[in-house]
Amino acid sequence: MVVWAVATFDSEAEIIKFCREKVELTAKETEEAIEEARRRIRDAADFDLTYEIGRELTKNDYLYKQAVKMQDLKTAAKTQRDRWILLGLEKAAKESAAGEVIEYDADAAELEIKLDNIRAQLEALEIAPAGLAIEDLTRRVVVAYLEMEKKTICRSPDTQEPDTETPRRLSAAP
Repeated sequence: MVVWAVATFDSEAEIIKFCREKVELTAKETEEAIEEARRRIRDAADFDLTYEIGRELTKNDYLYKQAVKMQDLKTAAKTQRDRWILLGLEKAAKESAAGEVIEYDADAAELEIKLDNIRAQLEALEIAPAGLAIEDLTRRVVVAYLEMEKKTICRSPDTQEPDTETPRRLSAAP
């Protein structure tokens, strides 16, 4: 309850009043409880962002692969959108589309060069035409990749009927 009070109330006086009246702590117990609550809040906020993002990306990757394996293109596309959000690319795309001014960033410039190289490679492979917006470019890449995965899964011995070349439907059960 003290953690809630520390996280909720704006002033020290309100926290102390809550601890004394509602929780019925002595002055010394109140001081110790508030300090312990603040320590718990700091501990809860102390996490490794790189690890957490990596863990979420790993889960996202697993869900994406499962969706492709089940030929659920809608879920696969949703997991790709979630990946964009995790990587912070969605906000940048929205800002860019809205015409807002984005400050020059050396990392962004490097990424733009990489994006131009990828765009040129996709144009050469005839996956995407020249000048396509990043959202459409991504959509084309995802669709091309999913089609490739679909063909690979259909050719897999795991998805063919025994003694035939006929692909069988993948069931929802693992």
